[in-house]
Amino acid sequence: MVLTVGMAGLLGMTPLAITSTAGWVRRMGYKRWQKLHRTVYFCGIASVTHYYLLVKSDIRLPLLYGAIFAVLFGYRVIKRLRNPRVAPRRAASTYIIRLNVVRLLRFGLARRP
Repeated sequence: MVLTVGMAGLLGMTPLAITSTAGWVRRMGYKRWQKLHRTVYFCGIASVTHYYLLVKSDIRLPLLYGAIFAVLFGYRVIKRLRNPRVAPRRAASTYIIRLNVVRLLRFGLARRP
């Protein structure tokens, strides 16, 4: 059971590690990327459960980590319930980079992918 839960958490984190760059966000689209990266909550629960099952005698530390995770996750849930449809704002640097790429393509200084 311990190995199963730990491996599920590890395998859940693998696609998150691969797709955590700006290039992957562009390729996948922000909404699909965000949906994939919400699996981090499952991985957090799996890692705390794995640690709890792994420890045999003193379970204070796994319970502390579980409490920290619960507080942080609860904060995210409450924040989401208060502002359900707030779209994330892009940084101004994203628009500047995009504008410069368009200028480079327009003047033929860069190749299209």
